[in-house]
Amino acid sequence: MGNGPAGPIHLIVDGSTAGTSNVLEYPILGYDMSTVSGADNGLGMPIHLVALDLMNAQWVGGANDVTYTLTEVPGFELVIPAGGVTFPDGNREGF
Repeated sequence: MGNGPAGPIHLIVDGSTAGTSNVLEYPILGYDMSTVSGADNGLGMPIHLVALDLMNAQWVGGANDVTYTLTEVPGFELVIPAGGVTFPDGNREGF
């Protein structure tokens, strides 16, 4: 064990370094957690990076609602309301 920071931290799992740009990409995930000095600190769960569905990506956060469906999950629908997103970098629109 090293002398890492103790207390609240924000862990970033950067999947953008894996895969191939515009072909097979993975997300960047963030986790808020607290660490304890001298302890084996973990999230308490595995981290699974699922490949992004680039073929069905849609611009969100603009002036229109965006609806996502999944052909492999009949009946699934997720509506992202207009202006309803904030990305980790603070942007209010994007993929």
